[in-house]
Amino acid sequence: MAHRRRLVIVAVAVMAWLVACGSSVLAGEAGGGKKIVAGKPSYKPKGDHEAWAEKGRIVGLVRQCPGCTIEALDAEGKKVVLSTTLAAKATSYELQWLAPGTYHVRVKADGYATLIVERLAVKAKNDLLMNIEFEE
Repeated sequence: MAHRRRLVIVAVAVMAWLVACGSSVLAGEAGGGKKIVAGKPSYKPKGDHEAWAEKGRIVGLVRQCPGCTIEALDAEGKKVVLSTTLAAKATSYELQWLAPGTYHVRVKADGYATLIVERLAVKAKNDLLMNIEFEE
């Protein structure tokens, strides 16, 4: 009984940590002892230029990038809708001109556990800002 109580406490602590980090992790795939962390997503409205009329972007800063691939997946998390590959030491990324809707973002890098952030709502005329950090 005491062992089960400790497991529940650990599970609650992990969930609280995920909420505090601001990311909604769908899955972490095997990759290594290093991890990738996503910051809390926020919106930044863009101007009324015609290019923004029906599209939005997912953008952000990247810290300690070893070289990686960032992908926008469809609402079911299965099909890659848009992808970008960053060189080592890149400082920012953008997944641009996405139709409004719900996406998952997958970040992959050699030696790191894959990060999937779920249920990101892209809005027309907005940037969805989400910073990414590679930790040792």
